[in-house]
Amino acid sequence: MKHAALIVAATAAGLMMSACAESKARRGEDTLTIVTMASGLSYTDLKTGEGDTVQVRDVVTVNFVAKTADGAVFDSSEMRKRPLVLDLGSSAVIAGLREGVPGARVGGKRLIHVPWKMGYGEQGRPPIPPKSDLDFEIDVLSVKHR
Repeated sequence: MKHAALIVAATAAGLMMSACAESKARRGEDTLTIVTMASGLSYTDLKTGEGDTVQVRDVVTVNFVAKTADGAVFDSSEMRKRPLVLDLGSSAVIAGLREGVPGARVGGKRLIHVPWKMGYGEQGRPPIPPKSDLDFEIDVLSVKHR
């Protein structure tokens, strides 16, 4: 995926300031901003929503596609036949989504690159191999603030 390659390249370049760094990449006529956090997680908003902004610890409903770094889809709303509800205050949600979803807005689309340490770690979780970086494309449908 072209956008995932941009985020991976930004992550590999080690673009970090104190908490995060921004870089710009071009996609056709649009300019995408790639934000890389100190943790190594990076994201870009493919579409900025017009609705409420997701905060840390909110409950958010998303449509999503989840892939390993090689592009293999391992989960999606389409596969589940329903949106995913994420409780960002719960340790049951991987650290990469707890850090990468806040700041997105309802109606927006965000691509999040999750380093393996913030995903399923050294052990992995079938069908996800150990030490796998992950890419999530999310469409924010709604948010419930806590």
